[in-house]
Amino acid sequence: MPNEVTNFINAVKPFERDERYNAVLLENSYRDVMQKLISTNIDNKNFYIGPELFENEMQKGEFTLPEGYTLIPSLFLFKIVKGSSYFPAPDPDFILRLPKSRNRYVLMIETFVGSMLTRRALYELQFNKTERARLYIQKIRSDLPDYIIPQGILNTISN
Repeated sequence: MPNEVTNFINAVKPFERDERYNAVLLENSYRDVMQKLISTNIDNKNFYIGPELFENEMQKGEFTLPEGYTLIPSLFLFKIVKGSSYFPAPDPDFILRLPKSRNRYVLMIETFVGSMLTRRALYELQFNKTERARLYIQKIRSDLPDYIIPQGILNTISN
């Protein structure tokens, strides 16, 4: 068993037993396991994280990627990739079926989908792929007419 896994198991045992535990050690060993999982397997498997992990843990610095890795928006998730060159993503050709009645869950889904598609459009623009950015923005416009698209993106793709 890799050293990172052994360290994590030892750190989590007291937590699972409802005993005193070292929160810093537990958090650090969790990060080590996650980073090793990514760096060891990235050449053989795709890794994705949800926007909630990105917004809640990565933005706060609680979880970081191994050195040399990047997150790119890929439809509804972030894909972890090695390097910083352009990585294509699937077309947004999915069918979004939302109920007629709107509630907080429907609004949450709309915000989730709209923000990920907006992030992808921004990513495309970073690599001067305006037509690809338009594709993602058009999907937002057609499926999520109430979603507010940042004016800067609209200005850039309308040129």
